[in-house]
Amino acid sequence: MHTVVISDFQALLNLKKAWLALMEQSAWCSVFSSPEWNYSWWRVYGNGKQLCVWTLWSSPENLAGIYPLFMEKKQGVRWLCPLGYPRHADTSGLVADSTRTMDVHAAFFSWLGSQGGWDVARLSNVPVESLPDQQSSAMWQGTTEDMWSGFARKAGLKSKTVPAEPCMIIPLRDSNFMDDRPGKVEFHTCKRKLKELNRHFRDAAVNHTPLDQACIDEVVKLSAEKSKAYREGKSFFNAPGAETFMRDMAGHEQQSFSLRLFTLHLNERLAAFELTYVWRNSLLVYARGFDHDFAKYSPGMYLLCNLINSSFDSKKICCVNMLLGGEAYKDAFSPITSEQKTYTFINKTAFAYFYMLNTCIRNAIKKVFKSLIKKQNH
Repeated sequence: MHTVVISDFQALLNLKKAWLALMEQSAWCSVFSSPEWNYSWWRVYGNGKQLCVWTLWSSPENLAGIYPLFMEKKQGVRWLCPLGYPRHADTSGLVADSTRTMDVHAAFFSWLGSQGGWDVARLSNVPVESLPDQQSSAMWQGTTEDMWSGFARKAGLKSKTVPAEPCMIIPLRDSNFMDDRPGKVEFHTCKRKLKELNRHFRDAAVNHTPLDQACIDEVVKLSAEKSKAYREGKSFFNAPGAETFMRDMAGHEQQSFSLRLFTLHLNERLAAFELTYVWRNSLLVYARGFDHDFAKYSPGMYLLCNLINSSFDSKKICCVNMLLGGEAYKDAFSPITSEQKTYTFINKTAFAYFYMLNTCIRNAIKKVFKSLIKKQNH
């Protein structure tokens, strides 16, 4: 097997067929590791960054592993990060051929340790299930060391691992989840809620359609007027490039996933929306928003309940993934969590160590200033 690092976007576009084939036989992959999603993200957010996509080939025709990465220089430090970093990809990880998972991960860290063009690698939101089975490898049996940390140590890299926000998942085909949820939100209240809305509004309608340019126009207008299009607790469509990013994905045919928009209209006015990805047998809720003028009617919660109900009735969707974030409303649905980690690897160079020391000093100074300000306020 041999490694090829792709730095040209056209070459990455030409990789699509092999990339899709790898995803079909991989042990783990996600919508955020699909070629179409990464193509759109790079076209919108790639300016000022250097493409650095790691690939491993078992033969000239067979792709065995891929990790879409980019390099960016900030304050003299060369950062190596996954495409979608820091706020757009809720999961990121190494996509590997299921028959060669351990070898692919080992090859990636061998390359990472020998590659001298970066100072700090920040690999964020790595799902635990994307890592090889530690117990099946004789090399790792009897040790509690995290597998990626062990690979990094063997490659001569200094590493730090911290828990990342988990993804919140609703398992629709779990009968215990659907039938035994004491004190939790009952999805059957949706019909009652719709009747209540109809008493106040002459027209209350829920729709879900493929995302197109007209849908984006309507959502962007709501976001601009009300600033209530949330993404991980922040305004999404008002963020730089977000609208262009969604238009790019809606503008060309997707092969590995589709985009759907769930909307609630009250008196022909958009009251709430849920922007979702349909990925294999899962529905991923990526961004949501509501019109504050209708806040007392809880349009967002009603629409989310309706979305879950319709997904359950479709028989094709096995789970609803509400992705990152520990917002209180998600707890109402008793979701299970998908554990994730963020890894930071440091090249053992004097410059990298100096940068990390400098960062620690700056953070310490910030904490001192914050504490002084709090004392003054009190």
